Amino acid sequence: MKKIIPHLIPLCILILISVIVHHVWFFNLSPITQGDWGIDYAETIKEYIALPSIWTSSFGLGDINLGISFWPFLFSMGLATKHFFLSPALSERLFILWPVALFTPIFTYFLAYYILKSRVASMVAGVVFTFNTFLMISRGGPLLLHISMTCVPLFLLFFMKTLETKKVDLAIITGLIGFPVSFFEFRMFYIAVLVVGIYTVYFFITNSEELGLKTITKMSALALIALVIPISFNAYLFLGLQNVHVLTSNEIFNRALFGAPYIKLIKIMSMFQYDWTGGRIEPWVVQPILPQFFLVPLLAFIGYFLYRKDKKITFFALLALLAILLTKQTKRPFTELYQWLFDNMPGFNAFRESGKFSYFIALSYSILIGGLVKYFLQKTKNAREKYITYFFALIIVILFLSFAKPLFTGELRALFVPRTRPQDYITLKEFIINQPDYFRVLWVPGNSRWGIRLANHPEMSNYFMNQNSWSDSLLAQNGGVYNISAIYDIAFSNDLLDRSSIKYVVIPLEDKENDNFYRYMGDRKKFIEQIESFDYLHKIDIGTREVLVYENDDFRPHIYTTSQKETLGKNIPYQPIGFERISATEYRIHITDVKEPLYIHFSESYHFDWKIRIGEFHWYDVFFQSNFFLTDKDHFQNDAKLNSFFINPEAICKSNDNCKKSKDGYDIDLTIYFRAQSYVYAGLIISAGVFMLCVSYLGYVLFKWKLQKD
Repeated sequence: MKKIIPHLIPLCILILISVIVHHVWFFNLSPITQGDWGIDYAETIKEYIALPSIWTSSFGLGDINLGISFWPFLFSMGLATKHFFLSPALSERLFILWPVALFTPIFTYFLAYYILKSRVASMVAGVVFTFNTFLMISRGGPLLLHISMTCVPLFLLFFMKTLETKKVDLAIITGLIGFPVSFFEFRMFYIAVLVVGIYTVYFFITNSEELGLKTITKMSALALIALVIPISFNAYLFLGLQNVHVLTSNEIFNRALFGAPYIKLIKIMSMFQYDWTGGRIEPWVVQPILPQFFLVPLLAFIGYFLYRKDKKITFFALLALLAILLTKQTKRPFTELYQWLFDNMPGFNAFRESGKFSYFIALSYSILIGGLVKYFLQKTKNAREKYITYFFALIIVILFLSFAKPLFTGELRALFVPRTRPQDYITLKEFIINQPDYFRVLWVPGNSRWGIRLANHPEMSNYFMNQNSWSDSLLAQNGGVYNISAIYDIAFSNDLLDRSSIKYVVIPLEDKENDNFYRYMGDRKKFIEQIESFDYLHKIDIGTREVLVYENDDFRPHIYTTSQKETLGKNIPYQPIGFERISATEYRIHITDVKEPLYIHFSESYHFDWKIRIGEFHWYDVFFQSNFFLTDKDHFQNDAKLNSFFINPEAICKSNDNCKKSKDGYDIDLTIYFRAQSYVYAGLIISAGVFMLCVSYLGYVLFKWKLQKD
């Protein structure tokens, strides 16, 4: 505590500044939403209290959960909402908004102080890092990326201290800090690993005269511990995604380079976000650089030049140059470098746009500009000169706070203005959640950010369905020619709605202030006319004024059986069967008196890893029993792109002791299971084991320290 007391004044100033700038986050509990940052109802957040799942089923027809890394964060929010009765708005602030606003300057301050040993210079560094346009824009949208970056300065601080002190406990703490960096945004962790790897080599080179082979070996081992721990904590993620073959082959890795037209080297060097206006942002509109931004690189590189004898300052100057080199992407100089790394360096193809590297320009500049202030403080010989230096530091702070004006005033909008949830969506939510049966809700043309999604009431967007599962229907309507404007069209049929378990079709209101997707998806009136022309949908009154709801009476259950193979356009009688949903990856079914072959239909997106087990089921038996599931030849993708299983009771039960003979056939217990989930559970055990080892060792160190102190 004694070590913290001297820092209280600069820390309180940083906190006060950040609270004032982000006052909308601190002084009201209105919804905060924009772009990709949606909001959830309490009913949805409570469902986050579950083990990590490789399959997500609350949106669309279900898919591989590429966001499984967010599980620790979502699980914590679920606990806070359910057991501590926090509202969704308060949970959002407690877990994301307030940490972003408060910890960004605080963690940067401590990293800067470790390097500069000056409270004033470190406070300046905290302001520079927090209030540059790169991070302020990311704070207005991709908040999970931002909070990952918020933790990076603390991760670097403890990594640097680990190398200098050569202590195992600091290596473990570094690894623990690296875990939130990784689960909030693994690509940010990837860059952080590159940075600390480069720093390790730099440290060895610049201290080679003082380090022997034994010391270098020990330090390398400690660095490895710091990196292996967060990777081990993500074992459930790696094992799960690897076993469905998407760890390095998914939409994140399979995209072409993007963003070169928006990049200018001088803007990158000046930390000027290409669309920054000093007011409201017009997305994808390149803006001219404002003159005051030219001061930023000037201050940074003067700081390096004057303070260049410090090895750590030199490292951050080199890091700034490297980050600029990568952020400029394919611009001159070295125009081929980024493309070569993108094509050849493992994992680098996750960075289709180079913006994430720009955050390390901001971090480096914050240290270099802090170094400039520290240099002048060192050179002051009397009180007058010291006050002049303080005034110089104040000018730098004012410069960067002037960039934050649109956050304070709300001109930037994005996540810096409170939103109002239309009453119609609350009415719709209550209508949906009061129905216990499973069904999906399709939004036309796209889903509103105010909609409700639950495990037994998934939300669907006609726009996203046209891009994915229903794209074949769309192509057929357009003569097999892809037309980007057609993805907004209605491409479904009665059969497709029925077999996809869609009970309601919803047309959202035209919410121009918060959620106006009609500006690019089409005229709302035309969608209403189309929907009302379908005789298989009828409008119902649920008490909403503008949100329109249409019911599909003959939708089918989530799981049902037929005696024949289904085809779209042919009405085949079906039989609903009872099932128990254990999780998004496991369903228990009991069928009785089965004598004739049948088909089980399961309205989740087809995936080869959906399996059926006859009889008793334990997830760990997947690893130890051969032929644990029914053969894959009886599992196929039907023409609605969903799962169907062929069950022949005579063939199955002759060779399976788990069937029970009944007077009219067989009683059979089945489990529909997503096989890769077993690898998630195995990885979770590894993650928990490593976590317990870390906590046990730190507990031992603390106990030993207390004994020595006593």
